[in-house]
Amino acid sequence: MQAGSKKSSQTLPAESVHVVELANISKSFPGVIANRDISLQVARATIHAIVGENGAGKSTLAMALIGLLMAPEVELSGSMLYQGQELIGLSDKRFAQLRGKKIGLIFQDATTSLDPCFTIGQQITEPLRRHLGLNRAEALERAVELLDSVGIPDARARLSAY
Repeated sequence: MQAGSKKSSQTLPAESVHVVELANISKSFPGVIANRDISLQVARATIHAIVGENGAGKSTLAMALIGLLMAPEVELSGSMLYQGQELIGLSDKRFAQLRGKKIGLIFQDATTSLDPCFTIGQQITEPLRRHLGLNRAEALERAVELLDSVGIPDARARLSAY
């Protein structure tokens, strides 16, 4: 995030319907402006898409939103609220608490989303154990439920596949 940025934590009223609010977000790397003055609101229980040409900055905007782009690599300005909390200037520790449990990102290239060196079960259960505090057996059962919910056939057997 932007070096030296001092943003206070803001809290939205409980009745607010916006989960994410970006206001005048500008993002740049050394010598390159990746995004300029982006503003958007994402309401609860809605689906949105950010569409643009290759290299337009869609993925880097999403990575900044979940705290994966930090100074000095990127300069970020504007306001980025998640459930009323300002994310610009948030500590690494606080981002780690949000990332995976509250905020996540599914990268667009499906061929690089799962690591072929680990089983599907290992890769699904690890964040369940880390972020939800489930034990191994609970995480495996939840992984089966998740695979079933998206229509993966024979979900339990898929957990041991690579």
